[in-house]
Amino acid sequence: VPRPYIPDLISSLSPRWKTYVTAASFEIRNGVPIHRPPYLRIPRLAAAFWGDTGAFLCCRSKAREMHRRVEFDAIFSFDLDATGVIAWRLGRDLGVAASGWAFGDDVRSSPSSPIGRVVKRALARLDLIFYQSHELLETAARLLGISPSLMPERHIVLPHGIPEPPSLPRDEMRETLRKEWGVTDQHSVILSIGRIVREKGVFELLEAISLASAQNPRIFCVLIGSIPAFDDLSLIHILTLPTSDLV
Repeated sequence: VPRPYIPDLISSLSPRWKTYVTAASFEIRNGVPIHRPPYLRIPRLAAAFWGDTGAFLCCRSKAREMHRRVEFDAIFSFDLDATGVIAWRLGRDLGVAASGWAFGDDVRSSPSSPIGRVVKRALARLDLIFYQSHELLETAARLLGISPSLMPERHIVLPHGIPEPPSLPRDEMRETLRKEWGVTDQHSVILSIGRIVREKGVFELLEAISLASAQNPRIFCVLIGSIPAFDDLSLIHILTLPTSDLV
């Protein structure tokens, strides 16, 4: 999981930079060893290069060392734009198959943008690509400028689904949360979980809730974002204004 290198002295200038600095370079989580090698990235300058070729060059020695120790059978990346673009390069460097999984924003870039061109290379060179939905497969086809029916067989729709949740005291938890939010049983609660960024449709959600609440004032919406460093702080400021329809 490569992370941008940020000098300690300037990490306080941005919440996200501070997150990168405080992230452990190595840890074991649920029995899985996780490496986070740093790579050079100059803000506002050739971001696509640093996230693609630059990250690969900085991570290559660590990947080779790990490969010598455990002998990878394949490389699997859970996106196409951040680590997916590194996956196909590492696969060729190590001589193993490389695959990626498209989840959303990674295939929605403009074909003419630097990031779009990087993702197009990943789409063309990964040995196997999975898509969370048919809509994402069609989006990838548009990025490549071809019809979805002409996508090679290595492009596969495979929704990962949602694991069955553990047994929980649902009624008690529901009652406790509603009391904390000041919501009665007569309210309909709409819960949105995800990074609070414009691309995920936050303003569209606001508009939909505003239209629905005009018809039914008992609609209550809750937004749960990521850690502050990965949410759009300017959007959070707008959403928490006293005049906002959504709190």
